[in-house]
Amino acid sequence: MKQIKTITAAVLSVLLFIPCVFAENEKPSENNKKHESKSGYALYLDDHPQKGTGEIILNGSNLILGENAEIVSQEGKDGIIKTTEDGFAEFETDIFAEGLYNIELCYFPTEGKGGAIERRLYINGELPFNEAGFLRFSRLYQNREKEFKKDANGNEIRPVQEELRQWMTVLLSDPFGYEDLPFLFYFKEGKQKIKLESVKEPMLISQIRLFVAEDLPSYEEYKNKNKVQSGGGEAYIEAEKPLYKSDFSIYPYTDRSSPKTSPQSTKTLLLNAIGNEKWQNTGQFITYEFDVDGSGYYKIAPRFRQNIYDGVSVSRKLLLDGKVPFKEALSVKFDYSGGWSHDFVKKADEELEFFLEKGTHTLTFEVNLGDAAPILSQVDRSISVLNDCYRKILMITGPVPDLYRDYVFEESIPDVISELENQAKLLESAELAFSKRTGVKGGQTAILSKIIFQIKTMHQKPDKIAESFASFKSNIAALGTWVYTQRQQPLELDFIRILPSSYGKKDLLKAEGNFWDKLVFETKSFFYSFVVDYYAFSDEAQKKSVKVWLSTGRDQAVIVKGLCDELFTPKTGITVNLELVGEGTLLPSVLSGTGPDVSLSNAVGDPVNYAVRKAVVDLKAFENIEEVKERFAKSAITPFEFNGGTYALPETQSFLTAFYRTDIFEEMNLTPPKTWAEFYTVSSELQRRNMEVGFPVGYQGLQMLLYQSGGNFYQNDYTRSSLDSDKTADAFQKLVRMFTVYRLPYQYDFANRFRSGEMPYAIGDYTLYNQLTVFAPEIKGLWSFAPLPSEVDEDGKMNGTSPSTGTAVMMLRDAKDQKASFEFMDFWTGQEAQSRFCMEMESLMGPAAKQPTANLEALSKLSWSSDEYKILSAQLNNTTGTQEVPGGYYIQRLVDFAFTEALTNSADPSRELQKQVRTVNDEIKRKRKEFGLKD
Repeated sequence: MKQIKTITAAVLSVLLFIPCVFAENEKPSENNKKHESKSGYALYLDDHPQKGTGEIILNGSNLILGENAEIVSQEGKDGIIKTTEDGFAEFETDIFAEGLYNIELCYFPTEGKGGAIERRLYINGELPFNEAGFLRFSRLYQNREKEFKKDANGNEIRPVQEELRQWMTVLLSDPFGYEDLPFLFYFKEGKQKIKLESVKEPMLISQIRLFVAEDLPSYEEYKNKNKVQSGGGEAYIEAEKPLYKSDFSIYPYTDRSSPKTSPQSTKTLLLNAIGNEKWQNTGQFITYEFDVDGSGYYKIAPRFRQNIYDGVSVSRKLLLDGKVPFKEALSVKFDYSGGWSHDFVKKADEELEFFLEKGTHTLTFEVNLGDAAPILSQVDRSISVLNDCYRKILMITGPVPDLYRDYVFEESIPDVISELENQAKLLESAELAFSKRTGVKGGQTAILSKIIFQIKTMHQKPDKIAESFASFKSNIAALGTWVYTQRQQPLELDFIRILPSSYGKKDLLKAEGNFWDKLVFETKSFFYSFVVDYYAFSDEAQKKSVKVWLSTGRDQAVIVKGLCDELFTPKTGITVNLELVGEGTLLPSVLSGTGPDVSLSNAVGDPVNYAVRKAVVDLKAFENIEEVKERFAKSAITPFEFNGGTYALPETQSFLTAFYRTDIFEEMNLTPPKTWAEFYTVSSELQRRNMEVGFPVGYQGLQMLLYQSGGNFYQNDYTRSSLDSDKTADAFQKLVRMFTVYRLPYQYDFANRFRSGEMPYAIGDYTLYNQLTVFAPEIKGLWSFAPLPSEVDEDGKMNGTSPSTGTAVMMLRDAKDQKASFEFMDFWTGQEAQSRFCMEMESLMGPAAKQPTANLEALSKLSWSSDEYKILSAQLNNTTGTQEVPGGYYIQRLVDFAFTEALTNSADPSRELQKQVRTVNDEIKRKRKEFGLKD
């Protein structure tokens, strides 16, 4: 029996193109097994336990090599190193004592795209550990106005955020939040080189200091050092008015859940809280300034709320005057509560006291993971290992294993079987630690329990691997989501009191109102809701005004209105009456004569659809329309032009690009395909290992292939389709072959397959970047963009065109002041407004809200890395817009029908497409006749 199994295993290896050597080469060594339970940095410290001595200062005189780096003077300071968003700066120094050193950087954030500054650090040409490739340097932001402005209804308006540029000194530390203390870097004795490579954003560097930071004292040592009495007097801070913060996204907002929130109103919306999900990512901080009347010990008592994660506390690092006073302040907890709480900052049950000299001080709360860090770090590493195990199994079974086949896993992939046991033990340890942390074992650890049970079963009964393979993949994805969720540390602040240490519980304020307080508050608020319109963003009537409709959401409306009030109205004297409306209300209102002057965020087909009904204004009537159009790619304008008229301006534009897993491509010695011939080769190589390639189906796939062959969907006069042309037939044949001959998946979940490595290459809309950034943080740095594969003609000329789509800004026919309306459209699609809107949306809602603005200059100012923007810019310059015509919607519908029929019934693709030609042409002819258009 054993011989039969051995022969079977060998045959399977040959059939599946997996040489025995492949499995042998990937068996973990004993050293690798050690790596599985520790992070790269932790292992780095194990290998280099000795600390260095002394201090070394590096500045411009130590710069030996640079790309886009130069020595400049700033504000009377010489020897400043100026670095851009790409390139590098390399320094050389002599190390007199071998060992570990902290690295401190003094930097100045110069004007950039508004995002955090990112760098990679190399020592003697090598990345010392993985985390050193993701170093992050914050910018500072503040409210432009100290007192909040109000709109015509008395509601407070979110203040404009502006960057505060000043020199900052920071110790290089863990951007993922898994390490509380700053990084230590090992240097040998003698000449050593340090290179800082730019990833995002420019900055100035005045000096780099190598030294060994003093150990933080314990709380007991801290108290013994300062033998003084309680401080005198109280300081009060309204949390929504910080001195500065690390991110645009941390902005004040309105809380009406409690009558005790300060300040509060039953009639108007007051900005009275800060934080929540906008202040939950590691490294984000808020800094406040306050004064104390006398030297001594003080307690810090914030009114806070953490009501999102039941049973789980969140953590903050506490700094006074920019420094952590003692070890216990590295992580202070804020426990879960259904409502607001007012309590002292504590460690366990002990109220912490802080020594302050008389005068002005700063208080900073910085998001960190606290005691959850080692747990989440371990689970994060386990996810990476389990994904590797999943891919190795996939290489043998394919995505859909044969349940009646004996794959002899224990002989073909013994390393995976043993690794499953190892990971089960590590995850059990993490589950136990997390349960101790929360005090309960249940919903918070359900996914851990589930995957532990599964991988134990897979280890003990390898013959069960095939039948549990699909759920194994989904459980790994769910575990990744769990880590992402647990890494979030949301916290809301209302106010902060700085109290003398002699104060106790009795001196705290009541955090919530009683039953009668709440009843009175809710009753008054209820009656005011009938007379106050909280969804109107309009000003009082002015001589010149524009009525604008928006249907996307309140957050967007608040930003749009704020930008209009700040940038548009003061310059033009035209007020904007912005109204938030439901989808589908525009066309009926226009036909009834009650519509707006301008409508935002309209679908790509709306402008021509409205134009043939004479419901929108032809923008060609305005003098500077050609100048305005230059701010967009020609492909962005194409869908909004018809019969010589221009009926809208582009607001957003998206297009296709390729995504690929850099780690898997490097492992397989592959490069992203530049031509379709290379695409088939890469696809074949990935499929040999049972991995997949993603490709757009139906109409979108045909668009790409047709445009690359120089074809179009319409004849030159746009009165007939060209579905019966040779180019369209060839492109359609090629599309269908992708799924029939080359066996690409027809339906798939891109994000999950990409994050697991099952689909290392896929073509999709570039806005999928947002989804991957937010929902697959575990593969940060392991994937990138690539241009689309290109069609190559007989002369060797390459065509990598992508189809594009987007949304539009239209002026409706009943606009009362067309000149003022066009001024608004000009403003709104301009660089300044679009840059600010994109920045504020991303700050407000996180990386998932990165906007695909159509304004080319604004797009260049978004927080892309230099490499990412180069690829996107190149692809954007190679896009084609699809002309919209009356009845043209039939093309997409019937192409999808023909595509589905060709796949499901193995029909002749050309014949299936030809069946639809007459139907499409009849619909175009009917619509042209309906709207009085000449043939």
